[in-house]
Amino acid sequence: MQHVANDRHRNTTEVTLLPIVDSNPANSNCMYFALSCVVSQAWLLNVVMVCITFDQPLWLKAVEICRASGLDVFCRLGGLHMLMSYIGSVGKVFIAGSGLK
Repeated sequence: MQHVANDRHRNTTEVTLLPIVDSNPANSNCMYFALSCVVSQAWLLNVVMVCITFDQPLWLKAVEICRASGLDVFCRLGGLHMLMSYIGSVGKVFIAGSGLK
């Protein structure tokens, strides 16, 4: 978005289409391609830390790919998925052994 905006202030709404990766996100090559494109764009824009948000299944795959390939990307779990994971862990820790299922 920093690259598209170029510090221009617009008085009217403008919609600009960014590139779309038209492939199956479950495919590791597709995910690696998207992550490497984001890293290269961040390098061009002098962005120090790359942060990307995914839903849970894609987050697991993205973290695996970043670790295996050494990409310097912070993969963030989406807000809803993070909340549900937290609620599930709290329920498991505090309700375990109470007889509630």
